[in-house]
Amino acid sequence: MSIDSMIQKAAEMGTEAGKAAATHVFDGNTTEETYERVVVLYEDGDPALDAIVAEPAWLSGEWEGGLVPHTLANAVAGLTNITPEDLDHVCSCYEMAAGDMFWQEVIMAAQVGCGLVSNEETTFESMFGPNADREAIKAAFMANVRIEGQS
Repeated sequence: MSIDSMIQKAAEMGTEAGKAAATHVFDGNTTEETYERVVVLYEDGDPALDAIVAEPAWLSGEWEGGLVPHTLANAVAGLTNITPEDLDHVCSCYEMAAGDMFWQEVIMAAQVGCGLVSNEETTFESMFGPNADREAIKAAFMANVRIEGQS
């Protein structure tokens, strides 16, 4: 397996891990004030955010089933030998993708929680990306929808 393939798989796995971890940050008891504070602290780059939201240590193996570098290597390269240098690249890509997705999802949830954006907007962006042309996608969808009773 090529290093590029291993890095791509690690980034995909990291993205999924970040998305999953973000779902545990807020719960039904989170106040609108907390959501607002998270958004403001994040936008300001204020390190006080770490007291409210702790980014997981991605390859620590801290949680049951959590990855450590050698289990990530096995997941992305299987039984293929991986050099220490390649393993460092794979781990870095995993952690970067996980962290990026974690914060993207956390901030998106906080923005919805304090009413800065609607849930509809965040769903659309997560499906099609932030720069997607909403009208073009809607037109393409409608062109492919078969209305019941019409051919």
